[in-house]
Amino acid sequence: FQDLNQDNYQGWKRVTGRILAVKHAAKSIYLQFSDRVAVQVDKQYAALFPPLKNYAGKNVEARGWVYQSKDRFALPVRHPGEIKVIDP
Repeated sequence: FQDLNQDNYQGWKRVTGRILAVKHAAKSIYLQFSDRVAVQVDKQYAALFPPLKNYAGKNVEARGWVYQSKDRFALPVRHPGEIKVIDP
């Protein structure tokens, strides 16, 4: 995937890459492309998606607005239509 940085993260993006890990936080579940870039699914929307652990190891395309928090970037998704598996 194209790594995001301070200069290129702003605005609506289409981010593709392999999900390396699925991490749970208090309010969200993160599908990690790397230590710095992740797809963020709020737990309130998680029931709309297939089991999120199934995304681990798959190539996906996520679409939406990218946000920065410190040195990390997150692309929040609220609907399964915003993320798709590129390979089975």
